[in-house]
Amino acid sequence: MPLNSFPGRILALVGFLAAVYAAYISFGDMKLYGGADISGRIVGARVLMVYENPYKFQWAPGKDEKFADPLARYPGPTRSTYTPTLLAFYALFSDRPYSELRPA
Repeated sequence: MPLNSFPGRILALVGFLAAVYAAYISFGDMKLYGGADISGRIVGARVLMVYENPYKFQWAPGKDEKFADPLARYPGPTRSTYTPTLLAFYALFSDRPYSELRPA
């Protein structure tokens, strides 16, 4: 459906309004929860940077604490369920402490 037709313009407007609403909701979640879900991504990126498998990595006492997810239960499954591409992006920031990464 071409965007220069009336139905195409209505569809584009509805899509734009849905994206604005989703951004508004996401911003509210970020302010309310302070980026609590970022720890799984950062830990996954840290594990990836030392050539370990972030999907099977199990932290245990005695291992470096930078690989411990503060929200995970040990022993238990990893919270790193993100794509390697996203983990590679977060690897750019993985050397920073959580206090600098969270927008709270």
